[in-house]
Amino acid sequence: MLPHNAARLEHMTEVFEDLTRRARDLNRRTTQATASADSPKREVSVTVGFGGALTKVEFDPDAYRRLSPREMADLIQQAATAATTALNDRVAQAHRQLYGEQFDLFGLERGEVDPVKLLRDTSARLFA
Repeated sequence: MLPHNAARLEHMTEVFEDLTRRARDLNRRTTQATASADSPKREVSVTVGFGGALTKVEFDPDAYRRLSPREMADLIQQAATAATTALNDRVAQAHRQLYGEQFDLFGLERGEVDPVKLLRDTSARLFA
């Protein structure tokens, strides 16, 4: 192997090992992340975790007397949606910080991003 090729291979190996370590850490942080949101008048507060799983719901005690069950359910749904959106935004930003601004995690999940092109672009940035 030519010396410059050996050096390049060594560099790529170091980058790959660092990326693997950082990706594992990102995965751990992503699966443990939570986000919370309140209804506009704070009758309901919810917390969601990985995948939008509802992990906590709190109610203003007076809300039971003032709101119908349907209104309470709507407020829970709205707050859960807001919390999930906030969490997804944080997760996507963390992935862009690791893999580059072109990395669209949720676009990939929705089938809006060509995975081959994304991998090619991400690899070009990481191994430049």
